[in-house]
Parts: sequence; structure tokens; C-alpha cells
Amino acid sequence: MRSWDWCCRAARRWQRRMLSVPLFVKILGIGVLVAAVFGTVTLVAIRGSIAHALRQMQEQRAWSMSRSIAASIERPISTGDVFAVHERLRQARQMFPDIRYLIVRDRQGDIVTHSFDHGVPPDLAAMLDGEPSTEETFYVLASEAGAVFHVRCAILDGHGGGLELGISDRMIAEELSAITRSVLWSLMLCAAVGTLLGLVLTHLVTHPIHHLVNVARAVSLGDFTAKSHIYGGDEIGRLAVAFNQMTAALQRYCEEVAERERGRRALIAKIVHAQEEERRNISRELHDELGQSLLALLLKVQTEGAADDALPAYRRDLEERIRGIIEQVRRLAWGMHPSILDDYGLDSALARHVQEVGSRSRPAIDYQSLGAPDQQRLAREVEATLYRVAQEALTNAVRHARATQCSVLLLRDQQSVTLLVEDDGCGFDIRAVNNRREGGLGLTGIRERVAMVGGHCEIESSAGTGTTVRVRVPLSPAAEEYSI
Repeated sequence: MRSWDWCCRAARRWQRRMLSVPLFVKILGIGVLVAAVFGTVTLVAIRGSIAHALRQMQEQRAWSMSRSIAASIERPISTGDVFAVHERLRQARQMFPDIRYLIVRDRQGDIVTHSFDHGVPPDLAAMLDGEPSTEETFYVLASEAGAVFHVRCAILDGHGGGLELGISDRMIAEELSAITRSVLWSLMLCAAVGTLLGLVLTHLVTHPIHHLVNVARAVSLGDFTAKSHIYGGDEIGRLAVAFNQMTAALQRYCEEVAERERGRRALIAKIVHAQEEERRNISRELHDELGQSLLALLLKVQTEGAADDALPAYRRDLEERIRGIIEQVRRLAWGMHPSILDDYGLDSALARHVQEVGSRSRPAIDYQSLGAPDQQRLAREVEATLYRVAQEALTNAVRHARATQCSVLLLRDQQSVTLLVEDDGCGFDIRAVNNRREGGLGLTGIRERVAMVGGHCEIESSAGTGTTVRVRVPLSPAAEEYSI
């Protein structure tokens, strides 16, 4: 069972590797493989057919040569002139170099003469003895030098004995070698042409695909204006047309989404601006109207109480209550919209807010501001946004995170302004808060307000590790600025 699982996994890995091979290599590899298989089969078939035909031709040639030589030695055989017979055999071997041997036997099967220099080899003699010398036969003998076509024909219709001729297959080997070389060169030429055609074909197939892949990457990066070139009306061309239609639809959809997002941001900006103005008005009303009225009431109580000492305890209690109400009104006005933010800027407002929060709550809060002292003020919207972010972050740290240490850092350079708020509280799961349908409006509000002024907000937190709020707002040269 384990071996079967291992084989299945190996097969799947091999399949993945094969499917991961580039299309160019696949097409070219298939073409080369088909050409190699076709060439091998063709070469084997041609070689086999030609070899069979050459063997038949060599057999007919052996019969023709043996009969011709037998006819030329009939007269010397009939007269018993062995020397003349031997001379004729020698001449025949000179005329036909591929003749391996010639043997003349009498009617009883005894060797009369032969073409060997040192006698008939014993193994050949043992192979040929025992057969009638006048019977015509043909067979192929195997030797160290190759196959030998052996022919026996009768002399004078068997009355003069028989002639045995052995002819080598050298001609067949040479012809096969020449034909094989010719076929191989032809196949190599065809393979080269096929490879060239395969390269052209793979280029025609893969070039549009590569172009389509590059366009798809551009679209994935947000460039919906990228269009795929249509090279033809085939399947790849139709795919390019469908892809262009898809990118056009995506571009229209993104434009609609961007338009809606601009409208939404403009609406949120108006709402936030209206809220800030309303906060400013309420804060001014609380500070100027209600605060002044309470202060006047306090002065009146103190003035009239000084003339009437009948109820000193009651007067002191009333004074303390009025002072408490004045302090609450002042804090409420400050929380709604600190006037110091409009008058002296973000640095002073944050320092004052940190001081106020630290005086009323348990965690120790450290505030630092880094930047050139002669820098101009930020735009009103940027100051209000950064102040609200710091206010929200510190409120969360004090009320929910149970933090013991907090820090607020304001860093400004020529290109941007950065606000960093950190605490060592219990933290929270950002993903869970973002996924909740209810709650989490503080984080959403922070991100929305920062995005409206062109900034970027990062909130890092997890259970038990505290929270870090980092806001960076680029400073546009065209932004509204105020002189200190």
C-alpha cells in the first residue's frame, strides 16, 4: 500500500513537472520527438526493404556467376585439364573480387580444384561434405567476415561434377551503408527544416500568449488602459478580444467605483467639516456664553455673600458647586474643540491635551514634538485630523486598554508630518474588530479622516502587546498653511 502511494505521489510530481514545462519547449519537444520517431521508423523500414531486395539481387547474381563460370570450365573438365580449370577459377576471382571461394568437385564429391591458397578450410569442408556434388543448392553461411552466399550448380548437367561458389555480402553492406548515409542526411535535413518550422510555429503560438501575460500583469497592477494586440482570428485572437473586453469593463467599473469613492469622500469631508464647525461653535458658546454667565453668577454670589454672613456654609458650598460647573463647562468646551488649536497650532494643542488627560487619568503620558521651530503651520484640516486621531487613541488607551504608559510623538520634516501614539495596554485583535458588523467605528473613523487629507494610517495591535497608531500625512506644496 505504501509503495502504491509512493508511486502515485511520484506520478503526480512528474505530471506537475511536465505541465510546468514552458509551452515553447513542449511544442518544440513534440516536434523533435515526432521527427526522431518518424525518421527512425522510416530508416528501419527503408533499410529492411533495401536489404531484402539486395539479398535477392545478390542471390541471382551468385546463380548467374556460378553458371557462367561452370560453362567456362566445361571443356577443361571434359578433357581432364585440371590446370586450365584452376586458371579459369583464378581469372574469375580476379574479375569478381567479392567471390570468397570457388570449389570444383567430381561426380563422387571429391574436390578436384579450388581457389584457396592453402587448401579448403576444415570447417568449410566439414560443412560442405556429405552433399551430392551435382545437386543445385543455395544457402547463406555465417563467417567472421560476414555472411557468405553459397551456390552449388552442376557442370555438364551433372556429368562433370559440380561447382561451388561463395560470394560475400560486402556489396550489400556497402550499398546499405551508402543508402543509410543518404537517408540519414535526408532525415537530418528534414529534421532541421522541421525544427525551424517548429520554432516559427512556437513563436507564432507563444508570442501572443507572452504578450497577453504581460498585459495581464499590467492590468493586475491597476493599468486598465493596457490592451492586448490581436494577431489573428484564431483561438488566441478570440481570447485577446475577450481579454480586451474584460479590461474595458474593469476600467469602466473602476471609474464608476472611483467616482463613487470621490463622492463618498467629499460627502464625508463635508460632514466632518460641518462637525468641526459645529464643535467649534458649541465650544465657543460653552466657553463664552455659559462660562461667562456662570462666572458672573459666581461673582454675584461672592459679592452678595460678603454683605450677608448669615449663611456662610451655604455660600461656600454654592461657590464650590459653581466653580465645579465652570470647570466641567471648560473641559466640555475643550473636548468639543480646543481654542488653542485654532490660536497656537497642533503642537500646543497636543501638549495641552496630553497634560489634561494625564492629570485626570492613571497612565503616565509622554509627549514629544520634533521638527524645526520656524516651520509654518499645517493646513487646518491636517491639524484637526491629527488632533482627533491623537484624542481618539488616547481615549481608547485610557478607557479600554487599561494602559500604564503612553507616548505621543509628533515628527515633522519638509516632506511629511508623522504622528505616533503608543500604549502598553491589553491590546486587541484588529482582524476581529474589522470583521465585526458592529463596533470598531473608532478605527474606521481614524482611517477615513486620515485618508481625506491624503495620509496613511497603520494600526498595530494584538492581545496583550499594546497598541501602536502611526499616521503619516504628506505635505503638499499647494496645501493651505498658516503663519505662527
